[in-house]
Amino acid sequence: MTSAMSADLRLDLKKPAIDRGIITRDAGSMLAFYKDFLGLLLESVIPMPSGPG
Repeated sequence: MTSAMSADLRLDLKKPAIDRGIITRDAGSMLAFYKDFLGLLLESVIPMPSGPG
């Protein structure tokens, strides 16, 4: 991206934060890492349909 192009880009957010989600196949290990090791809080779980395979 050139500097001329980046000057024209703009993002208008509706709130002062960006939501992130994490999808995993091994929820137990992932939760242990993020909650126990990093100390983050679990805010919610959204059921996701299974992918191919």
